Amino acid sequence: MQDRVFQEKISEVVETIKATGLDPYAQLAGYLRTGNIAYITQQNNARSKVKCLDAAKIQQFIASEKGKGLSR
Repeated sequence: MQDRVFQEKISEVVETIKATGLDPYAQLAGYLRTGNIAYITQQNNARSKVKCLDAAKIQQFIASEKGKGLSR
């Protein structure tokens, strides 16, 4: 998957999780740690989007955001 497409999809997922009042980085980390997709909301097809994303790229994204102080 191209980086641009990944960035679009992960941004949509993050914004959707934020809209539910949850910490998107904790939710994504929980999903990666357990493999349980229930960590990701069904709103705006966020679960479907996450399933299409490479787990290693999601991990890199989370690490990158932690390095930025999760300022987004």
